Amino acid sequence: MEKPVLRIRNDLIWHSQHHKSMEEYVSKPRRSGAHAILVNNNYIDIMIRDRGSLTTAVVFHAALPAKIKTYPFFSGERFTKDTNINLVAVSDPSLSLGDINLAWFLGNRRQGKLRPILSPIIQHALSSLETKQTILFGVSGGGYAAANFAWDFPDSFALLLNPRLDMRRNPPAAISKYLSVCHDAHSATPMRRIRNEFVVERISDLALQGLNHDLLIYQNISDTT
Repeated sequence: MEKPVLRIRNDLIWHSQHHKSMEEYVSKPRRSGAHAILVNNNYIDIMIRDRGSLTTAVVFHAALPAKIKTYPFFSGERFTKDTNINLVAVSDPSLSLGDINLAWFLGNRRQGKLRPILSPIIQHALSSLETKQTILFGVSGGGYAAANFAWDFPDSFALLLNPRLDMRRNPPAAISKYLSVCHDAHSATPMRRIRNEFVVERISDLALQGLNHDLLIYQNISDTT
């Protein structure tokens, strides 16, 4: 039996700037560095790298390996540095709630749905960087998040690598674990209710309604998710 992964918060390594509320965070432009924004008694963490570019990549991390014992966690540093574009990396706040490696940036019982909270935080960072072109990027579960959030950023590019696009296809997504850890739901009725409220089952269903952004997908032939 695998040992539970219970990560501890350590934003000292990032020298995070703390903001007591969303209002404080958006009160002035934000530049390079990590920011911890207190929302409903739980932090939302982002990393901003200002490289003087007109293009900014917003990067959603994939599932965290068990060997990573702390949060927040940020992805995208290397490829944005190599291409000399700005970075806004986001860390899923649901990682703070218990034994879970991936929560798809959907939200949790403390903060509610994440997208209506996180999108304005990202947008303020993009405005602070004077961004002209936004790329939302993610791999696997992070690709699912990038695709889900892209509707909040018209005229952006959503660049997805082997994304999870359908929660009901094999290999099965660990939705039950997400519901139990992030929403304290342990029986069929609350699980079904919360799943219907929080989980976008098929990103493709949203795409069929029409896109306000460009959607670019790199998918391995053998990957059916």
